[in-house]
Amino acid sequence: MDNKEEEKENSLEAHSEDDSKSDPGIENADSPPEKDTEVADTEIDDNFVEEPAETADSETSDESSKQADSEEAKKKSPLKVLAAVAFALLILVGVIIAIPNALWYYELQAGSKNMEQLNMEQATRDFETAVNIARYFPESDERLGVGLNTLSTVLLAQGRYSEAEKTIKESLEIHQKRYGDDARSTKPLLLMAGLNRRQGNYNEAVKLYEKALKKIAEAEGEKDAYARALMILSVLEIYRGNYDKAESGFKKVETIGKTLYGERYNTSVDMLVNRGRIEEARGKYQSAKRYYRKCLEELGPVNETNKAGRCLVFNLMAELFLIENNNEEAGPLIQKAHALSQSLSAKEYLQAANLETLTNLTTFHIKEGKFDKAEKILEQSIPIARDRLGEGHPAYAKVEMQEAEALASKGKFKQAKAISDRAMSLVRATVGEEHRFVAEQLRSQAKMHAFAGEKEASEAKYKEALEMFKNCLGKSHPECASTLFGWAAMLETSGNSAKANDLQYKGRKIVEVANNR
Repeated sequence: MDNKEEEKENSLEAHSEDDSKSDPGIENADSPPEKDTEVADTEIDDNFVEEPAETADSETSDESSKQADSEEAKKKSPLKVLAAVAFALLILVGVIIAIPNALWYYELQAGSKNMEQLNMEQATRDFETAVNIARYFPESDERLGVGLNTLSTVLLAQGRYSEAEKTIKESLEIHQKRYGDDARSTKPLLLMAGLNRRQGNYNEAVKLYEKALKKIAEAEGEKDAYARALMILSVLEIYRGNYDKAESGFKKVETIGKTLYGERYNTSVDMLVNRGRIEEARGKYQSAKRYYRKCLEELGPVNETNKAGRCLVFNLMAELFLIENNNEEAGPLIQKAHALSQSLSAKEYLQAANLETLTNLTTFHIKEGKFDKAEKILEQSIPIARDRLGEGHPAYAKVEMQEAEALASKGKFKQAKAISDRAMSLVRATVGEEHRFVAEQLRSQAKMHAFAGEKEASEAKYKEALEMFKNCLGKSHPECASTLFGWAAMLETSGNSAKANDLQYKGRKIVEVANNR
């Protein structure tokens, strides 16, 4: 019996093994289907129906599996929520960062556009907003420094020097902390130098320019950035009367350009203009005129790209002839400059120093005795000088002095004197007691006294102006001739023709010498 039972069990086990081998569904029950999941699941269910003993185990296993899946889902659910929250936070942080960035950029662009259109007050507000936005960025972010530098530039352009100084100092501190002695820290340094130059603090300005040049040279050598800064310093030396030093600087700029670019380097129009200015300051008017004519040749016929440059050169040439008392030559040049200035874009209008065109035109009308026309031009130049440069700028003082002359010509002496005294105080505070600009103001005051019939006072002012021009520019400079011509005209109207003729002769000799140099 035992043998029969044993055979029966062996037979059942063999049968079970054969069924298992022949049924693919059972073989794959514990493994995932390779192709069609839906079909495989159906086949497995059918086989379990045929084997009741196996079905109960499967149901138990299925329930356990579902319970495990449910528990796993519960475990995964918080992770999914956490991931979703983290993703949302990332998006929110991105938006929070992007909005200030976009606003900063927008305000900076708006300010630049308004500055180009000469909407200086609105440009200032735009740049101030950009600076305030940048204060929320990390300390390492460079945009606060950029905003402060841009704001400083527009404040300087308006003559708002105390505000500009505060802004530049903050920028200097930020750049020094961020970059140290790197060349990138020189931008606010150059702005501070420009501030001192505009205020007439020439000695301090020179120190700052030289400090910036040293930093640039140490950081990157004598390359483009160095040459640009040296160019500005050399122009400043012209205003200081250091003509040899200025010329040496310009030559070095050219040497750097030739070293960097070889045959591709060409002497820029700016360089020719500055060379002409040096020659003018030295009283070498013929040489100055040659440089200015060369500028016009380099610029070529009038087009959209060179109008501003041609306008500047026409003004500089006109000034030479005005100083020589040669209105016939000066007049057409001033008219050309004025016509060009009317067609310039707002940005070019600013860059071309259109105020110089208007002051030259006013001087021309005053010399011609056409004071009504001079007053019409002053209606344009006074707001530009006041709003564009500010009441602390020497150019504003020049315009005010022209206004005083025009008022004096109409007998409004009290009003003219008040304006004249204010302009003189402003110039002396800006450039010092003895300067070419001060001598120009003294000459204008001499004319005012002449209009008032105050011969002695007028002659005293002419003498003082002449001595100052001699000290600042040399006794053979055409500015001395211009002063002699004005003095002679006053004497002529007062009946002293003999002395007037003598002064006229001396003035003509100076002009003659200047035009042969």
